[in-house]
Amino acid sequence: MRFGIRHKALDVWSGKLDEISYPFLLTAGILDEEEILQPHNVLLVPEAEFTIMLPPRRI
Repeated sequence: MRFGIRHKALDVWSGKLDEISYPFLLTAGILDEEEILQPHNVLLVPEAEFTIMLPPRRI
């Protein structure tokens, strides 16, 4: 299945993550303590509007 997502260009910033707190990822068992402290990337966008076209369709 496939669905479409549209959005305007994002104003993305480059930086270094010093601290992170996302309790849901730990309590849901998605990540453990070690994994949450070493993210692959972090997207920081002050505001963004996304449009998702549903329902999904077969490809």
